[in-house]
Amino acid sequence: MKKLTFILCCLLPTTIFAQDKELINLTYGYSKLKTSDTTKTVRTFEGNIALPIFYNDRNVLSAVIGYRQVGLSNLDINYPETVYGTSVRLMYQTRLSEKHQLRLIGQMGAFGDYQNFSSSSFRWTIGSEYIIQGEGNSKFGYGLVYSHQFYGHQIVPLFEMFKQLNERWSIAGIFPVNPKIVYKINEKSRTGFEWNVDVNTYRIASEESQNRYFKSTQSTFSLFYRYTIAKHWNINFKAGISPRQEFGIYDENEKSTWYLVTIPLGKKIQPVESFKNSSFTGQIGISYSLF
Repeated sequence: MKKLTFILCCLLPTTIFAQDKELINLTYGYSKLKTSDTTKTVRTFEGNIALPIFYNDRNVLSAVIGYRQVGLSNLDINYPETVYGTSVRLMYQTRLSEKHQLRLIGQMGAFGDYQNFSSSSFRWTIGSEYIIQGEGNSKFGYGLVYSHQFYGHQIVPLFEMFKQLNERWSIAGIFPVNPKIVYKINEKSRTGFEWNVDVNTYRIASEESQNRYFKSTQSTFSLFYRYTIAKHWNINFKAGISPRQEFGIYDENEKSTWYLVTIPLGKKIQPVESFKNSSFTGQIGISYSLF
């Protein structure tokens, strides 16, 4: 039983390094961008499932299978109406001592409009994190992620933490991409605020847009609510605003060498077409988690 608990606690289905121990996660998101002439919408469906491969008292090898579908309506650019992402992530975690652990992660996936599918639709990510168990149930992690994107190379330094401030309040998440302030209402309900930075790229393989890719960048501040409906099953709600939501079509030949999160360190890539605006966002989901 202890071995099973250890492996399940290490599974990370929702992000590269996730704080919530969700083994199954299904979400539907909706963004509404209002302009003077039209209402533009972005609809997102995501699903993840985590699976153990091998484990013993000190080592864990697990996999996460993910699927993402994004539907776009009325954007003022020559965009694909629907783009997809299918990925497999492998995570190896070893216990170095009672309070120290090391994680290694690799992910590969195909992202695009899935027309004329080829090997050029794949992008990949590798990362590592060193985890320190603090006093009580506090935890701190220091990590670095490298992603080979369609637009070049991306480096993301990460700081993960979980800190219980008192019986009700805690700080959790991944800095700088997904920090959270959590308030425990009761044993079944939690609410709080979170900041999330999401950058995704998709290959456009249609004949009229060959050698181009679609890039979406969204920074969102949200109020969330989580309710446990049946032991480990949860319903999740989010509502917020995206002060920055940007969509663009880019030529693959125009590549910047390196990016630090979303900041270009070299020549900034200029889109062939682009659209920028703020938006209101909402999300509903169901998940299965350990706690």
